[in-house]
Order: sequence, then structure tokens, then C-alpha cells
Amino acid sequence: MEHFKSSIRIAMALLLAFSLFGLMEKKALCEEGLKIGYVNFEKIFESYDKTKELNEELQKKKYSKEVEGQQMVDEINKLRNEMQLLSEEVKEQKQKELTDKMRDLRDFTNDSKQELLKERDELFKDLTKEIVVVIEEKGKKDGYTIIFDDQVLLYKAKANDLTEDIIKMLNEKFKQEKAASEKK
Repeated sequence: MEHFKSSIRIAMALLLAFSLFGLMEKKALCEEGLKIGYVNFEKIFESYDKTKELNEELQKKKYSKEVEGQQMVDEINKLRNEMQLLSEEVKEQKQKELTDKMRDLRDFTNDSKQELLKERDELFKDLTKEIVVVIEEKGKKDGYTIIFDDQVLLYKAKANDLTEDIIKMLNEKFKQEKAASEKK
């Protein structure tokens, strides 16, 4: 299955490349030349300081939710232990309370998981947009005709790899934004 996905990616990239080449004017290619670069988008994403910082924040939120969930589990266990000492009549009354607490725990767990996933997806979507903007800036500034993601390239010359440049640009921009927000 993974090989199939990889083949599909390569085919799509080639189709995209041929489409782009077909749309370009021959005159522009002859006069200016074709300047192609590539990036390792995954490496950029993982190496971006903002990604690391946001991941840490998400981990803290996840830990906080886990602590809250563990408190609920502790309450359930305490109630179960208490029920063992009670008469049958009182046990029946406490059973509803136990059932409610277990349902609350299940709902809390599901809601927390969905909330964190949604937040992560939104943050990662925003980060992806930021990275694409910087890649576009680099392409325009340095006169690149096309910049590809290296995951779909069959051959690539190291000289055309813009990954480290993009990481440097993103992290510098993030440092400046962070310094500006700390001054406020």
C-alpha cells in the first residue's frame, strides 16, 4: 500500500511538472532560463522553532487534561471502594452515581481528545501556510521558476536544495515576532 501511495505521489508530481511546463511561455524560458529549487517540507516543518514551541504547548495541555482525567478515575475508584462496604440498598443508589461518573469520564476523554486534535490541526494548518509564504518569498526574491517538495523527486542536485535557507528564514522571522511580542 505504501509503495502504491509513493507511486501515486510521483505520478502526480510529474503530471504537475508537465502541466506547469506546458503553461509557461517558451520565450520566457529561453530568455530567462528555468530556475528550479526544492525543499524538504517535512524537515522544514519539524525544524521550525515555532512548530517546536506549539508542540510543547499542546503537550502541556494534553498533560493537563490527563491529570484532570486521572482525578476523575480516582473519584470512580474511591466510589467503587466505598460501595463494597455499603448495604445492597445503598449500593443501588450509589451505582447510578458511579455510572454517571463513568459516563462523564468517557465524555471528558472523548471531548478532550477531539479538542486537542482540532487545535493541533488548526495550528499545523497555520504553520503550513506560514512556511508556504516564506517559500514563495524565497522563490520570488531569488528568481526561481518552480520550487518542489523533494518527496516526489526522483533525482535532485544538492545545489538546488533550499531547505536550510527556508528554515533559517522562518526561524529568524519567528525570533523577530517573538521579540516584538515580548516588548509589548
